Amino acid sequence: MQSANLLHSIFHFSRLPGVSHKFCDISLWATAIVTNSLAIAQIVSETNHELLFAGGKLQKQGKSFVGPFTTAIIDSIVIDTAFMSSDGFMDGPTTFSHEEMEVKKHVINRSTQKILLSDSSKFSKHSTYTFAKCSDYDYLICDDIKNQDKKRIEGIKSIIIAET
Repeated sequence: MQSANLLHSIFHFSRLPGVSHKFCDISLWATAIVTNSLAIAQIVSETNHELLFAGGKLQKQGKSFVGPFTTAIIDSIVIDTAFMSSDGFMDGPTTFSHEEMEVKKHVINRSTQKILLSDSSKFSKHSTYTFAKCSDYDYLICDDIKNQDKKRIEGIKSIIIAET
């Protein structure tokens, strides 16, 4: 699940049977939404929510901003709930970008509640940089978990399987 699809994924998961958690309903979110993703900023800009854009150096492949400007903005705010994705899992969620790893670590440190979104294909993949431990997350929302993949996500406090 790419960062560009993250907000779309929240909407998708929130509509599936068995997923009725209030954090999936964007209308219940706080008035301010912080993102470093161009795609999410575009979606949020068409809502009534205040948008705080954590700019910096544009990472063209992921269409997100990274670097010291981005992390400085993140470090100056308190994040109630963070929705994050990963490229894979190996001793925790992973990403291919060192700069994205740094941004994600700052978000985790500034967030009260952390929610990881993933589709089941990510459990059998891994990428270069681990940015957190599974135990750092309060929730994992995913489509399915095979028995052989359960060890990869061990430590997440609550797992929500979106029924399809």
